[in-house]
Amino acid sequence: RNISDMEIHGEDSVRVTSRYQYANVITFVDCSNIILDNVIFGHFPEMGGCRGGVLVFINCQNITIKNCTLFGCGTIGLACVNCKSVYVDQSVITKCNSEILYLDDSEECIFTNTKMIQNETRVLKILHCDQIVFRNCSIKENNLSEWDNGTSFLFTIANSCGSVIVDASEIDIPEGHLVNRAERLTLYDNNKITDDFIYG
Repeated sequence: RNISDMEIHGEDSVRVTSRYQYANVITFVDCSNIILDNVIFGHFPEMGGCRGGVLVFINCQNITIKNCTLFGCGTIGLACVNCKSVYVDQSVITKCNSEILYLDDSEECIFTNTKMIQNETRVLKILHCDQIVFRNCSIKENNLSEWDNGTSFLFTIANSCGSVIVDASEIDIPEGHLVNRAERLTLYDNNKITDDFIYG
């Protein structure tokens, strides 16, 4: 809480874990200029039945997450609430059970070269946000949540959202389950707008 200008760089396979299933692994509140680099975050050794997320940012800005792995069992891999300028690069979100990603009231959240794979959910929830970009990402091999009712979407985007862009990314999702509001998601193929999407 209230931390600025902090960097955490891991060497080799550094893990930051919590054994408490009901707790987030790390929560940042009112923080700025944070860099997390080459660190594995998750719940361990108990990996089932979690009710806590992995990384949570609330009222934060200028956050960089690179070369990191966020693993479950976490309810949510990455949550950002009222955040600005969040950059995620060359990272992995995996083994989460409720939502892969939760963005609320945030802007300029950029995901590049990031894998969201082998989660027990297919939900990226984006509420009241703007300037959200997924570029050269891989969102594949994710299962439906155990409480899925057959109408879930990979991208759940609120009507109040501004720009949400997916560019040059690999996505494996059943046809008709890409996004709840097609007009809220813009698909690009190497910076060119496209209406085509190949379902896996």
